[in-house]
Amino acid sequence: MTVYNREVWIDASKEKVWEVIADFGNIYLFNPTIAKSYLTSDKTSGLGTTRQCNFEGINAHIKERIVSYKEGESMRVEIYDGKGAPPFKTAFGSFFLQEEDGGTLVKGIFEYELKFGPIGILMDALMVKPKFSGAWDGVLAGLKKHVETGQEINATTSKSLDFTPVVAIA
Repeated sequence: MTVYNREVWIDASKEKVWEVIADFGNIYLFNPTIAKSYLTSDKTSGLGTTRQCNFEGINAHIKERIVSYKEGESMRVEIYDGKGAPPFKTAFGSFFLQEEDGGTLVKGIFEYELKFGPIGILMDALMVKPKFSGAWDGVLAGLKKHVETGQEINATTSKSLDFTPVVAIA
């Protein structure tokens, strides 16, 4: 399994950061790889809520659902289907929030395993891992900029993202 552990400090209250993360249908507002996202369930938040995320610049999408949810504290999202995305056997993204130094420390974990056994391991090493490491950093850098400025982050505005506040953690 490939795991990316990152954290970023955001100059905003935990409540404000959570409001953005919990707005599940609108991840496109801070994720630079997503052109559009929308809810696919009647639920708008909490456990079991689902969404579709259409990727920027390609005819591909993923479908996600919330599989763990602690209001104001943490959320775990599973990628359960998709078209044109890597062949995930399992894939999860998680956010954990804590107040720190007058702002919010966001810990983000993205973990996945590809299908196809040894071929999937090779595919991960050659194609998926190099792309997803930067993409996950972009999600956290985009979240920081969107929360702090209100700016929508997309393929164009992401060119000015500052990745230095995003720190890899063990």
